[in-house]
Amino acid sequence: MRIVVAVKNVPDIQSDRAFVEGRVDRVPEDGTLNELDENALEAALRIVEALPEDERAQSEVVAVTMGDEDAEGALKKAFQLGVDRGVLVCDEALAGSDYFATARVLAATVRAIEEEGQVDLVLTGMAALDGLGSVVPALLAAELDLPQLTLAGELVVEPATDGGAPPA
Repeated sequence: MRIVVAVKNVPDIQSDRAFVEGRVDRVPEDGTLNELDENALEAALRIVEALPEDERAQSEVVAVTMGDEDAEGALKKAFQLGVDRGVLVCDEALAGSDYFATARVLAATVRAIEEEGQVDLVLTGMAALDGLGSVVPALLAAELDLPQLTLAGELVVEPATDGGAPPA
C-alpha cells in the first residue's frame, strides 16, 4: 500500500507574523509542520501499522510539500514521525501560489509518484493554519478525479475479514 500525505511548512502559530509585498514573511526558524497535516501523517502511519506484516513491509508513506527550501522543515518533522519518503517541489515560479495552483502542483506530484506504482490513498489535513482556506484538499481531489471524505473526526483501522487490506 502506498499512501501520499500532503503537508505544509507554516509559521509557528506563536511567532510574530508580518506581510511583505502582500505575502506572509516566513522566517525559516519560525516554520513548523502544519499541525493538521501531522494528524493526516499519523493516520497514514496507523493504517500501515494495521496491515499484515508482509504487506506492511511493502508499504510506503510519502509526505509531499511545495515551497522554498524552508519547506524542508515540514518534511524533517514527517521523517521524525516515521514516513518513508519525502518529496519537496521547489521552484521560484511557485512562490505565492494560490489554492488552485497549489492543488495542481500537488496533483502532478501524486501522479509522478504513481508512475512508480499505484497510490492507494491520498491524505491531507483539513486546512493550513497559516491561511485556513480549507479548500486545497477538495481541489486536490478534483484535480486527481478522486472521491473525497472531508472533516473525518476519527480513523478506526480493523483487520480485514476477507484476507485483503484492512478498511480505513
